[in-house]
Amino acid sequence: MRTTSPLACLTAIALAACTATNIPGHSGSAPAPTPSTPAPGAAASAPAATTPAPPAAAAGTTPARPLPPAPITADQLAKLDNLLLLTRDLLNLAPDVARIRWNAAQGKPVAPGADIDAARGDAAARLARDFNADPDLVRDYFRAQSEASRYVQSALWAQWTRAGTPPTMTLIRGDAQVQAVSDRITPKLMRALADAAPALRAIGAKNAIAAHAKDKLPTRSALSDPTRAIAIRPLLDRASD
Repeated sequence: MRTTSPLACLTAIALAACTATNIPGHSGSAPAPTPSTPAPGAAASAPAATTPAPPAAAAGTTPARPLPPAPITADQLAKLDNLLLLTRDLLNLAPDVARIRWNAAQGKPVAPGADIDAARGDAAARLARDFNADPDLVRDYFRAQSEASRYVQSALWAQWTRAGTPPTMTLIRGDAQVQAVSDRITPKLMRALADAAPALRAIGAKNAIAAHAKDKLPTRSALSDPTRAIAIRPLLDRASD
């Protein structure tokens, strides 16, 4: 299957095993600067000035404490909902991919290994700063979407194998349509993840994510509950009680 952009390698439902180990324009950290050599006869530079230590706090004063987390707001909930809806749209492509691969493999598809989840997470993390997103959160979230998609595909193949389903399934969306949808959703999902990240620190975020995910993140199969649990795990792991 063709890939149309570096972001296509990040989708949890890509047909090809796109690892995106090198992304044009995103090759990683900049090279370390080369130390300069002073010209012959040049005076030696003066020793670096030391920074004086800050004055000690006056006796009897209390150091300022960081503000405690505030309860989650309506605006933060709206941003979480947007993230969950885009996640749902991406995961709803997994059954389409399962049908495409089932037909192509004559009913004997080979499930990709878990290493592809890590590869997609790493590829996403390399683009995180372009979206003002936390690379660690992006890596974990996209890795989870890849894992959730693999779970759906493998579970559906097991069902079809037991039922003796022939490899002539009617496709709701074909190869090109699936790729076009995933290309469209992926950058939106990256931005939504960056926008929703501050909400994870709010009081009540964990319960809110779990409740809103149950409402906003059903999938197009009977596998909704386990798929949802995999998909939102990185959010719950970071969310405040």
